[in-house]
Amino acid sequence: MRRPWLAVAAMAWLCAVVSPALAEDAEARYQTLLAVAKTDTAPVDWAALRLAYADRPSFNVFGAPGEDALQRDMRQAINDGDTNHALEMSRKIIAEDYVDPEAHLVAAAAYDRQGSPSDAAAERRIGQGLVRSIMTVDGTSPATAFNVITVKEEYTVIAAMGRHVTEQSLNEIDGHKYDVLETTNEKGEAKSYYFLIDRIWALESKAFAPRSMN
Repeated sequence: MRRPWLAVAAMAWLCAVVSPALAEDAEARYQTLLAVAKTDTAPVDWAALRLAYADRPSFNVFGAPGEDALQRDMRQAINDGDTNHALEMSRKIIAEDYVDPEAHLVAAAAYDRQGSPSDAAAERRIGQGLVRSIMTVDGTSPATAFNVITVKEEYTVIAAMGRHVTEQSLNEIDGHKYDVLETTNEKGEAKSYYFLIDRIWALESKAFAPRSMN
């Protein structure tokens, strides 16, 4: 994650510069889409939900304070077979960041191991829907780059493909910003993937721009 130690200050600054009317509209759109996703009674536009989440003035591009620790704890718990703790951590993450696919997929794995197939299926549907909403292209070139709202999503996509990141670089191509992740699979075969990060870059740049004292 980029500069997580400044997450709280960055979020406060971003909230301060958004007008109340725009903030209300953005929040209302997200809550409407979220309600549809939670009812499971209609097709869900997972990409629209992710983008609406990122359009909210309270959105923290660096992640919520303490989120990294929660995710590490969640991963360790599911790897250790502690399904109760894995579920507890995943629920905490989902409560703050519903569009985090990893938390839903870990919850699905935990429910599977506990013998709750219907709960597992529900969580898996959400997690897979979120990942697929990013992977609508192949990501192998700037023209087919994955459009992400956080750096965390980049690593989730790579993990979903069964690959490992060996190197990350920032590139500017034709006026757009891209993270390029060098990866390998289990056979050691290398492949590069492009992630369009204009949205992330803009939010980070605003967060760290010098503020006027006037």
